[in-house]
This record gives sequence, C-alpha cells and structure tokens, in this order.
Amino acid sequence: MAEGIIKIYNEMGCRVMNVGANDLALGAGFINHIKDLAEFPLISANILVKATQQHAFEPYIILNTGDQRIGVIGVSMDTPQVSEQFEFGDPVVHTQAIVDAITADTDVIIVLASLDDRKTQQLADQVQGADFVVSSRSLRVSSQLKTKGSTTVIQNGTRGKYAGVLHVKRADNLGTIRNLTPEYSQLRFTRERLDALSKPVPAGMTLIEYYAGDGAKTQLVQRLEAQKNQREKIIHETANYFWFLPVALSEEVLDNPEILMQVEALKRQVETAASSR
Repeated sequence: MAEGIIKIYNEMGCRVMNVGANDLALGAGFINHIKDLAEFPLISANILVKATQQHAFEPYIILNTGDQRIGVIGVSMDTPQVSEQFEFGDPVVHTQAIVDAITADTDVIIVLASLDDRKTQQLADQVQGADFVVSSRSLRVSSQLKTKGSTTVIQNGTRGKYAGVLHVKRADNLGTIRNLTPEYSQLRFTRERLDALSKPVPAGMTLIEYYAGDGAKTQLVQRLEAQKNQREKIIHETANYFWFLPVALSEEVLDNPEILMQVEALKRQVETAASSR
C-alpha cells in the first residue's frame, strides 16, 4: 500500500514530504525502503535516531523556484505506535534551530506541521522567523487565516479531503507578507461571473456591446469589470503578498486518468487483503 502511494506521489511530481509519526510504525527498515522509492526528500527536524540522537531525516529542504528560495521544514508529534528506534525532540526547539540556520539563505520559510491544533498554535506563537505553519492534522479548514507577528497558520483539514494552493510573492525581504486571500477570493468570484456572462457573446464582441440593449446587464458588467480592475491593481501593486486557496477534493475535481487507475488498483488490494483476514 505505502509503496503504491509513493509511486503515485512520484508521478504527481511531489517535491517534499514531511514524515509523520505513523510513518515510523514499522521501523527503520521499512521507512528507509520508502525513502529509497521516493523521488523526493523525506524531511523531519525533530525525529531523531534514539541510539545516536542524530536526525533520522534531513530536517529541511530549500526549493528554488527561479525567483524565490523557499525553505521547507518538517516537524511531527509523537504517538505510542512509533518504533522504539526513534524518538521525538521538542518541535519548537528543533524548528527554531533550523529557522535560524536557513533564514539567510531563504526568502520564505514554511513549516509542515504534523501536530494537533494546540501544538500547531504553540509552534506558531513561539518560533520566530517562520512565515507559514501548515497543519496536516487539523480537523478544521482555514476560512480566515490567523497571523501572529509574521507567522500565518494554515489549517487545511486531514485525511486528504482538501488540497491547498499557497501563492507567495516576495519582491523584497524588507516588508511583511500581506494576506491578500480575501481580495483574491473576491477576484476569482468576479472573474467567474464575468465568464458566465461571456458565454453567449460572439467572438469579436465585447460584453458591453452584446448587452447594450439591456440596461441592468450593462450596469452589472460595468460594476464587475470595475471590481476586477480594482482587485487586480491591488494585487499587482503589492510588493509582498500571499493568498491561500483550499480545494475540496470532491467529484467536481477532475481526476488524472492514469493516477485514478493506480488508486483504484490500490483500493482493490486493500479490499482483497481485508477480506482474506
């Protein structure tokens, strides 16, 4: 099962994975096998090899997107099911140590936190210098992101029910990163309404020309276009900003056919294994 999931992650172009406590339940041999299969790094800043007190995985990775250097740090919480070969250091202490070490070499720092809500908030409150803390164990989905100091907490559900898009623009390291999520959400809504109005419009004709005989529709188009231009101007003129978009993985999201075939094959394997017990 795990091998199949890693193969799917490889094909999806996954760039990094934060190791959670449950990933260690079958011991070092199994997780090392998974690490060998993965075409991306497995990271953790606070999972230690008990015998040596050294990091069991690389504590972070710096992703270079061409215009930004993004430091990604992983931390997780302990559970009773973890193999005795590993132990967990304090998430705050270990995260702070890595943030201090990589700040000069990064433009944005993101902490992937496999922690409960209380520990996630504690991490965000106490670690200095992280831009984002992204929780993977929260039952909540952030409708309004919380920022304290310079750190924003993102809660995006659990068990793969949501994907999330975090877009960050940082033109300089002088100012704080402004949250433009409300403006971006309103802009998406405005564009969708304009797209709906555009469907019957013949090629080469503007919306105003098409609806010239309908006063109410003309006013609506003018108001929507003014709102669109205003929000695009705000986003364009803001030097440092981010927006976050949670995406519910419902049937409305189109599946990649090849990935879907692999997922269905994995489901059949699980069902077969369960029925043979």
